[in-house]
Amino acid sequence: MRFHVVNLPHTQTTRSYSPCAYTQKVRRFCDMMSGLGHEVFLYASQENEAACTELITIVTKDEQREWFDNNDFFEGPINITWGKNDKHWVITNGRAVAAIAERAKPRDFLCIIGGTCQEAIGAALPEMMTVEFGIGYSGVFAKYRVFESYAWMHAVHGAHTTLPGIMSDRGRFFDAVIPNYFDVPDFPFSAEKDDYYLFIGRLIEAKGYQIAVDTCRALGRELVIAGAGTPPEFGEYVGVVDTRGAVS
Repeated sequence: MRFHVVNLPHTQTTRSYSPCAYTQKVRRFCDMMSGLGHEVFLYASQENEAACTELITIVTKDEQREWFDNNDFFEGPINITWGKNDKHWVITNGRAVAAIAERAKPRDFLCIIGGTCQEAIGAALPEMMTVEFGIGYSGVFAKYRVFESYAWMHAVHGAHTTLPGIMSDRGRFFDAVIPNYFDVPDFPFSAEKDDYYLFIGRLIEAKGYQIAVDTCRALGRELVIAGAGTPPEFGEYVGVVDTRGAVS
């Protein structure tokens, strides 16, 4: 099989961009499909660690610096906007469409991870089977959808308006759930553990870091915090870490 996988405009498909879960899902998806012997065409930026048949650059690092105000990806909020008419989406979508059209063959898969921000790619290539392959967001559009959990699938279905007599406006019977996937060797088991609690994730309210803060403060326990964003006053903040233990 042949997969055309489109990354997001603001990152490189390397392990270092661990704060962006969707970028890491793109990288690991390419690794899995390539490892199974499939052809994978990755449309992304200039730096790449994902296994693929071909890397096609649709955004340069210089453009990323310009579009995202030279913001350090590893400090503060991730500086990307999610309007499908925003400059970075329009340009990268257009480039992706042109590059995919040059390479596509019948029965190829188009794999999207940016929701409605990348809907224009699927619309421009209607002959391809467009699959949203890692839905953890609400802006879904494709006929073929793979969610990360049943809870999120049901949340998205319930949030969409149902037209009279058209259940498919909310969901389809073939909507699938495939939990997020990780490289097991990246997380070796250790029987000897230090005595602290860890919160790792993007430091926004929706991720629930305040629960960890309140719990450890009430218990009088040490809390280590890792992730992109503004850390709380309680706990030891160690910055952004990846699976190799590197700190940015």
